[in-house]
Amino acid sequence: TSSVMKTTQKLLNVFSKKDVQIPNLVGKEQTQAKSEANESKLLFAIGGEEFSKDVPAGCIISQQPPYAENFAVKEGSTITVVISKGRNLVEVPKVVGKKVDEATTELEALGLKVTVEEEYNKKVEAGYVTEQSIEAKTEIDAGETVVIKVSKGIETVLVPDLIGKTEDVAKDMIKESGLKLRYVYTDVDETMPDGVVVYQEFDPNTEVEKDSYINISINVLPTEKKATIVVNVKSLLERKGKPTTNEDGTDKMVRVDIQVNEKSILPEEQQMVNAKTESLVAEFTNKSWVNIKVLID
Repeated sequence: TSSVMKTTQKLLNVFSKKDVQIPNLVGKEQTQAKSEANESKLLFAIGGEEFSKDVPAGCIISQQPPYAENFAVKEGSTITVVISKGRNLVEVPKVVGKKVDEATTELEALGLKVTVEEEYNKKVEAGYVTEQSIEAKTEIDAGETVVIKVSKGIETVLVPDLIGKTEDVAKDMIKESGLKLRYVYTDVDETMPDGVVVYQEFDPNTEVEKDSYINISINVLPTEKKATIVVNVKSLLERKGKPTTNEDGTDKMVRVDIQVNEKSILPEEQQMVNAKTESLVAEFTNKSWVNIKVLID
C-alpha cells in the first residue's frame, strides 16, 4: 500500500507541474543564462565548451532543447548549453616557396582549411607555392580557409607537323597549337609541291614552351618564263675585225649557234645567216638564271 501511494504521489507531481515557455539563452552570458533558466524553474546544465568567432567567450553558443516561440516544457526540465571559449586565433605562417604538401600540412596543423589552385609559372618550379591568400603573421580564426597557388611549371605545347601544309593551313595550325609565327622564309625543293612548307624550326611532336616563336620556309618553285634573244651578227663580226663580205664584194654567209646553258636553241637549218644580219631572233623558255653563248664561224 505504501509503494502504491508513493507511485501515485509521483504521478500527481508530474501532472501537477506547469508548462513554461523555454527561454532563449543563445548569445547570453553564462550567469545571466543560468539565472533566466532558474527563473523559469528549469535546470541549467553545461554540455561543453567550444571555440566560436561569433559568440564572445563565456556566452551561450547553443542550447537543447532549442528556443522556439510557443514551445513549452515542464517545470524542472533541463536546458543543456554549450559555452563559448571565444575565438581560436592562429597566426598564418609563410608558406610561399614551400612544396605544396609541406605547406598544406603546416596550415592544416593549425586548424586551417586549405584550397589549392594550380597555375603555370615560368619562374617557379612545379609543385611549389607561389602565392597565399592571407599574408604571413596575420591572425585569423581556426577553421578559415587559406588559398594557396601552386606552380605547374612551364606550360608546354606539342609542335604540329607542318611539312607539306600550305602556308595558310600552317599558320592556323601554329596558332591553334599555342605557338607564334615569327618569320616565313622561301626555299626551293623540286621534290615538293609549290607553296607548301618544306622546313619548320622545331621537329614535329616535340614539346616546347607555350607561345614560343617558330620559323617556317615555304617552297617557291621557279616558273617557266619565255625569253627572246636578238643577235646583231654584223656588229659582233665587226668588233672582232672579221669581214662581212667576200672578196668579190658579195655578202658573206656565216654559221651562228646560239646556246642557252650549253644547249643550242637555234635550229640547224636556221644557223646559216648573212654576215650583215643585224637582228637574228631566237626564243627559249627557262625557270631560272641562264648562261647564253653566241658562236659565229
